[in-house]
Amino acid sequence: MRVAEVDARLVALAGDGVPLLVFRLPALERTAWRNGLRAARSIERRASAAFAAAAARILRSSDLTGHDRGADAFVAALIAPTRDGRRWPAPVDIRSTLARIAATIEGLTALDVDAGWTRYDAQSARGIEAAIAAALVRGAQERERYAFFSALGHELRTPLASIRGYLETLLAEDADPATRQHFVRIAYGESLRLQRLLEGMFEISLLDLSATFPLGADGLLDAALSGAADASAALATEHGVALALTPGPPVRVAMDGDRLMLVLINLIANAIKHGRRGGRVAVTSERDASRTVTILVDDDGPGIPPHERERVFALGARGRTRAGGSGIGLALVRMILERAGGRVEIRGSPLGGARFAVTVPLADSVPGQRNGAPALSVMRAMGTDFRNGRDFPRRGRDGIDGFLWLARVFDKARAARIDALHDYIYPCPMDRGVFDRWGITSRMFDAALDSCDSDDAILSWVRARVTDERRDEANRWLLEERSANLDRLDAEEGFVAV
Repeated sequence: MRVAEVDARLVALAGDGVPLLVFRLPALERTAWRNGLRAARSIERRASAAFAAAAARILRSSDLTGHDRGADAFVAALIAPTRDGRRWPAPVDIRSTLARIAATIEGLTALDVDAGWTRYDAQSARGIEAAIAAALVRGAQERERYAFFSALGHELRTPLASIRGYLETLLAEDADPATRQHFVRIAYGESLRLQRLLEGMFEISLLDLSATFPLGADGLLDAALSGAADASAALATEHGVALALTPGPPVRVAMDGDRLMLVLINLIANAIKHGRRGGRVAVTSERDASRTVTILVDDDGPGIPPHERERVFALGARGRTRAGGSGIGLALVRMILERAGGRVEIRGSPLGGARFAVTVPLADSVPGQRNGAPALSVMRAMGTDFRNGRDFPRRGRDGIDGFLWLARVFDKARAARIDALHDYIYPCPMDRGVFDRWGITSRMFDAALDSCDSDDAILSWVRARVTDERRDEANRWLLEERSANLDRLDAEEGFVAV
């Protein structure tokens, strides 16, 4: 049945808290863009057959399933009572069912499946489409948390095993004083590493994966720089590294000073550990013309190859030098910066190693924020609505002050907020491609909508984060590498070149 029919059945049942399982096949969207609708529909038919087979094998006969032709999502509502008489299954059983159906679809189609679940209130005014989106967001968050705790569990086992082994040796053997001191010192060092792991876990647990920092948050750049250098001095001395800090410009940045200090401590520690022993780490900063400040952390180590520069920010990822690491620090850095509207990227360093470049907006460059005061207004009701099939987002070729695609993605993002996208997808591969080249994420862009309700406001927000070089690279990519996509969109939406 269609998804709307599932919704109607749930409303008729007055279902409150019904477990709603959602399965999405990203390959459908990618194939539609790359190879056209005919190829995507072929994949959709395979996926539909696989979903039906999985549902028949795993679900109960009275459970509901739904899918809309041309959509990339499949839904299942678990309305059948459980064997022990409970109205709805327990969360552990829901997750088990979700995993079994997703694995069956993947096994039958050889395609990746994004899966998630939520409890659906049929009386909610938000509707089933909002519930589908919420389920997928929840699924992504749960997968990220699972990856994080898996990596953390692996990292915790190592120092714990080491501490236990040395203590057992001390208890079982009559070691001489020098050996005992050596073992105790190692156990103490491992306990410090364990503490750092737990602190990193705590920091990440404080970050809501869908949240941003308040608009009113700000801090002094120079205070964060000097505080991070002081906190890193002992580690630099231990490794024989010369830590050189150039004082930053006297500006306030649009993020909490303690959070920025934590970012810098992690980056400096990373540079010290992965740089040359007895080498050099340099920290510099400069104010940019685009109303941002850039902080550079350089080391003289082996550097990071271009193909690995994205991987090191993943939870659980560790460098390939002997220094190792917890796989938490750099993930934490990116999470903090993205939630503050900033970014971090890796380049080659003039010292011969890696350069971590942190870009943070200045406090007075965030729309709706002046002198550290939060915005007083909320986003007005949106007029962007494509559900009638006659209204469309603005053309991708129509720029806002030189930013191609900005008008279109702004229209789509606002429509997505009021469930008025109709047949459009946000973020689609073109949206993501532009965001990647701008150096931002869809999560950052969505958060900007809280304070940006006009072209001027969103332009100001983008200018504060996107350099001219990144803007030009995105424009070149659109006009040269994606011109066929732009032409197809123009044709489908009735735009005629003049």
